[in-house]
Amino acid sequence: MIQTDTGDIIQEYNYYGNHIEREYTYWNPGTYYPVLSIVDTTGRSWSTSYGDVKITVSPAPMLRVDVAAPERGSVGEIILIGLSVEGGAPPYSGKLDFGDGTPPLTWDNVSSFPTVVNHVYNSPGTYQITFTVSDSKGNMDFDSATIVIEEVSPPPEVYLSYAEIEAMKYQFQITISGGEPPFKGSISYGDGASDSINTSDRTLFFTHEYSEPGSYTVEVTIADSLGRIDEYSIVIDVTAPPPPPPPPPTPPEWETMLAVAGVGVGGAIAAYLIYKYLKEKKRGEVT
Repeated sequence: MIQTDTGDIIQEYNYYGNHIEREYTYWNPGTYYPVLSIVDTTGRSWSTSYGDVKITVSPAPMLRVDVAAPERGSVGEIILIGLSVEGGAPPYSGKLDFGDGTPPLTWDNVSSFPTVVNHVYNSPGTYQITFTVSDSKGNMDFDSATIVIEEVSPPPEVYLSYAEIEAMKYQFQITISGGEPPFKGSISYGDGASDSINTSDRTLFFTHEYSEPGSYTVEVTIADSLGRIDEYSIVIDVTAPPPPPPPPPTPPEWETMLAVAGVGVGGAIAAYLIYKYLKEKKRGEVT
């Protein structure tokens, strides 16, 4: 028979063999002097002396509980809630209340807690999340966090239109409806060039000039502050500018001379007829 006096309790048990290990948990802080006594089947006994072994049990660290949650969220969004428990004397019991009337999460006689849990709120409002933990010694601690849940807006929708402002040069208009600003994204013109978007405005204008005629796919991608994405694309046919008009024809030499003299064609004909009449009259050919 083996008897152990751990300093706070005496235990007896039968054992057959020549090697033994026992585990024991002290529940209260203090200094203990365990004594081991052994009696064999013939009645012979042996024991350690009081004070041969000294065990000092320190108080368990103070129980400390923390809960962390984002300040804001949206209806239907998965909210991640962080949990932390330090110190105390396990096993623990705990409760996590989400503050929205849904059943809380509970734990009984556990040695640890999950570091992250998730929850979805179905209505807008301000909610207080409370995490309460007690240990095996009756110590208790709690922590709380406040989160504001907002009504979620419709997802973003983007629309793209364009107008040719001169040959091979276009103005593009982007219109955004729905979504939560600010918006980020880009517009790609299909020829390797692009512009970035980072704005809270819902109507945007961009100008781009193409260097070569051809068919180009212009694409717009927009993401709102909640990470929701929308895309829109159009195909435009860019044509080369028309050739310049040909130069005016060169007038005959006599027209050039009349123009230099400041006389039009009609005036020149009239002058010629008068000249011809006076010449014929002088010859007596006309009266």
